[in-house]
Amino acid sequence: MTYIRASEIGCALDCDLKTGRNKYHDGPATDDGPRINAAMAGASSTNPLTLIIDGSALISGLFLPVGGSWSIAGLGCGTGFFIQSGTNNDGIHNGPSNAVNTTDPGPPAPPRGKNVSLSNFTLNGNQGNGHNGVSTTGQAHGSDLVWYFGINLMSLDNITIENLVVVNTAAYEIRLSNVGNVTVSGCVLQGVGV
Repeated sequence: MTYIRASEIGCALDCDLKTGRNKYHDGPATDDGPRINAAMAGASSTNPLTLIIDGSALISGLFLPVGGSWSIAGLGCGTGFFIQSGTNNDGIHNGPSNAVNTTDPGPPAPPRGKNVSLSNFTLNGNQGNGHNGVSTTGQAHGSDLVWYFGINLMSLDNITIENLVVVNTAAYEIRLSNVGNVTVSGCVLQGVGV
C-alpha cells in the first residue's frame, strides 16, 4: 500500500467545508480535484493507493479507478471535501469523468473491481437550488436523466465506509450499485431532499 498525503502532492487545502470559499481570505478556494485525480489514477491491484486527506479541499469531482484498490482516509470531520459549484457531477465516483451517465457502467460493463475504503472525513455536496450549487441544470438534484451523488460507487466488492459526514448532496448522499461485501458504520448522512 502506498500512502499519498494531499498536502504533499501540491493540494492547496484552502477550502472552508461549510461555504466552499477560501478559509484564509474568503475569496475563491483552489480546485484540488485534478491533483488528487492524477495522483490516484495509478491505483491497481498491484499498486493499491491511499490518499490521506490532511486538510479541506474544494473538488470538481474525484474520478477514481473503476477497478478499485484505492482508499481515502481523513484526519477527522474537519478534513474532507466540498464539491465546487457548477461541476454537474458526483463528488467521489469510481469511473471516468467523461461518462455520459454516471449511474450506468456500460455497455460494456467494466470488470468488477474491489477493495475501496472511505473513512474519517466530511463531504459537503453543495446542493444549491439548481443554479448556484453543484448542479446548474435548473434542478437541484441534477437533471431528469442524471442525478448527482455525494459518493457513487459501482461494480465493486469489499467496500468499507466508516466515520464519514456526508451532507447537503444534490441527490443521494451515497449511491452503491452492483456491489458486494459492503460495511458502513459510524456515518452521519444528512440531505435536504430532492
